[in-house]
Amino acid sequence: MRTTHAIVERADALVPLLEQHRPYGEAHARLAPEVVADCRDAGMYGLYAPVEVGGEEAPLPDVFAAMVTVAAADPSAAWLMVNSAALAGYASYLDPARWPEVFTRPLGPYGLSAAVTGTLEPTEGGYVLSGTWPLVTGVLDATWATLNCRAISPDGRRPARAAIVRTADLSIDRIWESAVAMRGTGSHQVRAEAVPVPADLVVNPAAPPQINRALQRVPFLVRAGVMNSAVPIGILRSAVAAASAELAGKVSTVFGTKAADSTALLELVADASLSLAFLERGVLAAIEELWQYAETERELPISLRATVAGAPFRAVEVARDLTSRLYARSSRAAFFAGHPLEGAMRNIHAVAYGLEPLRPIHHAAGRVQLGLDPNMPI
Repeated sequence: MRTTHAIVERADALVPLLEQHRPYGEAHARLAPEVVADCRDAGMYGLYAPVEVGGEEAPLPDVFAAMVTVAAADPSAAWLMVNSAALAGYASYLDPARWPEVFTRPLGPYGLSAAVTGTLEPTEGGYVLSGTWPLVTGVLDATWATLNCRAISPDGRRPARAAIVRTADLSIDRIWESAVAMRGTGSHQVRAEAVPVPADLVVNPAAPPQINRALQRVPFLVRAGVMNSAVPIGILRSAVAAASAELAGKVSTVFGTKAADSTALLELVADASLSLAFLERGVLAAIEELWQYAETERELPISLRATVAGAPFRAVEVARDLTSRLYARSSRAAFFAGHPLEGAMRNIHAVAYGLEPLRPIHHAAGRVQLGLDPNMPI
């Protein structure tokens, strides 16, 4: 029987701290220093990093469980962990000679932009990176960041690549202070103006990693699906809990009727609770099955890879719909800043926007269902 990784218990232990300092993130548009430090010490920024660099290299089912817990307590903190996982996972693609420079311990946090907006111009010994990335999560707290871009090749191709750069080499436009959702992520705009990038700090995500263990045998985009599905599920969990607490004692100020006597409200709460349970358990079951294949070095079925990679898009649609309905039907208290449902409402829409650049993965999952080549490395 597989044992549970310590990261699950550490996530549970972080909940009081995350809830205590969540108002700081709302007020300052970045996570509280205590949150960043404690999450770093708990290994939450190195979930996908190999053990050789001090990472957790955690089993995917445990990553999912830990991330749902964190996202329910503070989705901004969870989003920084999700984004940090990209560079942490790329450690298995890099020359080990680069490890001491990039992966100082304790690991992270690391910045990330999923938008493929910049360009890499080849030069002697590497590349020159230029471009603007509209949102880079956690850039003020990160020393290193991964910026997705296009590499310009002599034959005219522009393959997608991930450039690993020091945040000190980037210009940061502090736009996030006026954000209205996921404020704690500190997702500012960055610019690279002819930043030199050594060739061995440019990663091809479709290439095989240099380490061959269970985690590395799962394609990069599928691993991303594990985390990206956990965040909307965590937000929905918090919305269901907040609405249930609100409606349990609510009495209409107009008609004097109890919410508990309204069949429409009871059905809404039941639907939300059941949808959350089915969604969370269904995604986890797929992840657990996938992980069994990876651990036993069997080929991962394409249908299973597509399910996990595409899960975030179904998760965010369900969470957005139900959170919106709970918000609209709960009570006037939810319309005021600071109420859990008000925060969940804002944040789930922001997460949906944040996942939009990854929409081609959703299309790839659909192609698999049709028996076609996914056209993406899932």
